[in-house]
Amino acid sequence: MTATKSNICVRRKSTNGRMVHVPPRFLVDGLRLLTRIWPGGTERLALWLFCRPIPRRVKPHQAAVLDAGEQVLLPTAFGKLQGWSWGEGPVVLLHHGWGGHAGQMTAFVGPLVDAGFRVVAYDAMAHGRSPGRITSGPDMARALGQITAGLGDVHAVVAHSIGSAATMIALGWGLDISRAAVLAPPADMRVFFRAFGEHLELSPRVQEGMNRRAEARFDFSWDQLDVDTWAGDGSTPLLVCHDEADPVVPFSHARRIADTWQAAELVPTRGLGHNGVRRDPELVARVVAYVARPAVVAAAAG
Repeated sequence: MTATKSNICVRRKSTNGRMVHVPPRFLVDGLRLLTRIWPGGTERLALWLFCRPIPRRVKPHQAAVLDAGEQVLLPTAFGKLQGWSWGEGPVVLLHHGWGGHAGQMTAFVGPLVDAGFRVVAYDAMAHGRSPGRITSGPDMARALGQITAGLGDVHAVVAHSIGSAATMIALGWGLDISRAAVLAPPADMRVFFRAFGEHLELSPRVQEGMNRRAEARFDFSWDQLDVDTWAGDGSTPLLVCHDEADPVVPFSHARRIADTWQAAELVPTRGLGHNGVRRDPELVARVVAYVARPAVVAAAAG
């Protein structure tokens, strides 16, 4: 979740060349002091910071597409999430990444509607216009499953970044769709948690406490946040689109997903970075063609 843009962090390259968000010194020093006085308080505060998305502005061209859609409220156990709907036909759900919003996925709306689909995009909990202040990948996955069950006739999901991880988690938990396209997907959510602890210079004790509190708060096990668990039998067709120079989620994650997921197809890109994969016209067309591809039905053994 280090992809989150924060107004109190700066970006610089780490030793492995990746762009990381560096917290201000006063926050690091303050957490160190709090750890000496109240380690449990540091664990709670650090987990809250990790799970709180920093909102991003909806750009005018994104707002224009949203305004052209029908506003819908999508009931979940986390409240009614704000959504938008366009077109008619089998449903394709669009899921943004961490700290994002539905507007970031609007490049797919027109092409998918033209291909004969009803498109539904929504703000995940604690994002955009949806309720909540903190959330997690597992909760995003649970909400995705609940939204899919409520809408019915959901054909596919197109997701970005942490939204991709939530989609794969949901598939591992039994989400029943025909196919999915994941853009810049992480193969292991634990790397973000570890990186967050390192950037804040949290002690091993505090990081372990955060681990336990996160599992209790969001009802999951860290072992569930890895593609080895998500893939299951890997029977749901999965298109994996990832830039080879992604500065947020390394391309090695995509390769691992493609190697682990039986029905995965890998599409490497160059020059699109982490966010360009969700708006490049050529890649959007490739994703739409994949989503619209007829299902392959295996002939019964004679």
